[in-house]
Amino acid sequence: MKDERSDLGIELGTDPGTVARFTTSSHPRTARLFLPLIGADESICSWSELCARAGLQLSPTTRWSQLSQALPADLVEQLELPYGWLAPPTTERLVRALTAATTTAESCFFSLWFHDQYAGAGVGLADYPPQLEALSGPFDGMALHSGPLTWLSDRMRPHPWWHHNLMPVFTMPADGAFLLGCPIYHDSIYISSGSDLLEALRAEGFDILDIGRDETLPSESR
Repeated sequence: MKDERSDLGIELGTDPGTVARFTTSSHPRTARLFLPLIGADESICSWSELCARAGLQLSPTTRWSQLSQALPADLVEQLELPYGWLAPPTTERLVRALTAATTTAESCFFSLWFHDQYAGAGVGLADYPPQLEALSGPFDGMALHSGPLTWLSDRMRPHPWWHHNLMPVFTMPADGAFLLGCPIYHDSIYISSGSDLLEALRAEGFDILDIGRDETLPSESR
């Protein structure tokens, strides 16, 4: 079942240090998706698995800097926290759930942190229409692109390559069914959507927890 269509007028918070700056008030729920870590032999490690090993409970405000201190040092050294990046198979699972949640998977907006021939390869450059002006921030040099949702998985490579194959700061389908926000470049994605998408992402194996929009960003960058 697809989530109910939201208004295309995007209103975000103004403080770039809060969840509200990367989420909307027009969708029923706001959640944090914890980007999986890469372990030895390219294995995928979830935050919930690591929390269980550390004897901690994963919460919406869990910070990697705190969790890593509770894990064995030799294990932490083997882990790669993919800031703003997902392994290609993981991106495919993300796109599969997102595609089922929108009626306009072939028409999506991607707000990228600065435009060059690599970052925007495969999607067209567009002007920010008035109803999407909020997606032009919070960072200088943002550029709007349009294309199919599958562009997210098409551009991913086995390892992050600077900004060229990292997640856009904002991703939204033309029907406004959801908004993804990825601060530059953090260990989590923030999702504004209905319940169906969040449950679909959980079914795909993602760690995803509801979070209040007034929270200080608990995700971290390098």
